[in-house]
Amino acid sequence: MAEGLDIFVVDDDAMIVDMLTSVLEDAGHKVASETDSTKALSEVIESTPECVLIDLMMPGLDGLEFCRRMRAVKALDDTKIIIVTGKAYEVDKKRAFELGADGYITKPIDPETLTGTLDRILGDEIEMTFWGVRGTLPVPGEQALRYGGNTSCMTLNFPRGQFFLFDAGSGIKNLSDHIMASGQTRLEAKIFISHPH
Repeated sequence: MAEGLDIFVVDDDAMIVDMLTSVLEDAGHKVASETDSTKALSEVIESTPECVLIDLMMPGLDGLEFCRRMRAVKALDDTKIIIVTGKAYEVDKKRAFELGADGYITKPIDPETLTGTLDRILGDEIEMTFWGVRGTLPVPGEQALRYGGNTSCMTLNFPRGQFFLFDAGSGIKNLSDHIMASGQTRLEAKIFISHPH
């Protein structure tokens, strides 16, 4: 993510606002915030930030209504909207994207991975990772250093949170190690198997 973005944080939990502000400012961004969603909407319209992080469940305007109203303002067409919420249900994600959200991050937020997640969303990039590339049998050892020794496993991680897993060969162990190390407590994925044995 480019440094120096204008980011506006809207969350009724002051501790979340403080944490997000700290992480984003440490990454070189200018951050404004508001805990009152009704006041925040007029401030966002006036300041036209490059990105708005919005909680989903707030008194006054909830995150979905906030998103809908933002998308009705022509001056905010280029502003990226990212929902940051404790609600992990697919129906909430789908509704947020229908109303114009560009990204969806589920709480609890990991400060270590937040900027990377925002980079992927704001950059509108797909992250492709090969966890294993071999054929039928794993080939561990020094002869596998250049190409890897695990059997087929590849992931695609999209900006809107879709996660696709292709094959579940022995490379899936490296993937699970990565997921566990990142502290993720929930993972929604679609798994495609190209060659069952």
